[in-house]
Amino acid sequence: MIWRIPRRGGGDAWLVPLLEFQSTPDPWMVLRAMVYAGLLRQHLVKEKRLPADGKLPPILPVVLYNGDRRWAAPLAVRDLVGLPDDSSLWR
Repeated sequence: MIWRIPRRGGGDAWLVPLLEFQSTPDPWMVLRAMVYAGLLRQHLVKEKRLPADGKLPPILPVVLYNGDRRWAAPLAVRDLVGLPDDSSLWR
């Protein structure tokens, strides 16, 4: 399910709840969330449903986790990439 939420300053934000019913933290969840957001944006481009300014809308993926252990998996895709923090490739 995807909700389009009007923003006060104009345009829309998209709320994409990613309901993961799993009992252990998934180290790749942040990557999947990024893929889901990318696929939604790609669909909006394909269907010509972009905002009037032609820019991609912000998307807020939300993951609900129901495991017993505290979530210890990465929260950012950057944490999955094998580059040192001071690498010039991050730019």
